[in-house]
Amino acid sequence: MKKNTAYFSILIITLVVVLIGYLVPVGSIKHFAHAAFHAAFNPWIAVSAAACAFIFLNNKHYWLINIACAVIIAVAFVLIHKGGLGAFGILSKAVAFIYIVYILNYIRLIIGK
Repeated sequence: MKKNTAYFSILIITLVVVLIGYLVPVGSIKHFAHAAFHAAFNPWIAVSAAACAFIFLNNKHYWLINIACAVIIAVAFVLIHKGGLGAFGILSKAVAFIYIVYILNYIRLIIGK
C-alpha cells in the first residue's frame, strides 16, 4: 500500500468513527472528540506539534518519537495549566498533538508529489 493511500485510509477511518460517535449518541466518543478537537486549537500544543513534526522529519522512528513527544507535552501542559494529572485530559491533548503531526505530514506528502 502506498503511503498516500495509507494516510487517506487512516483519515477516513478516524472520521467515520467520530461521525458514528456523533450520530449514534455515544457520549464517550463525542466528548473525547470534542476535547481533542478543542485541544488542537491550543497554540502551545499546535506549535509544539509542528516543531516536533519538522524536527524529527527524516528520523527512522518518526512516529514513535512523535508519540513520546505528544505524551510529554500533554503531561506538561496538564500539570502546568490544570494542576493535576487526569488521564482524559492527557489523552485528549496527546491525540490532538498526533492529529496535528499527522495532518502536517499528510499535507507534506500531497505537496511533495
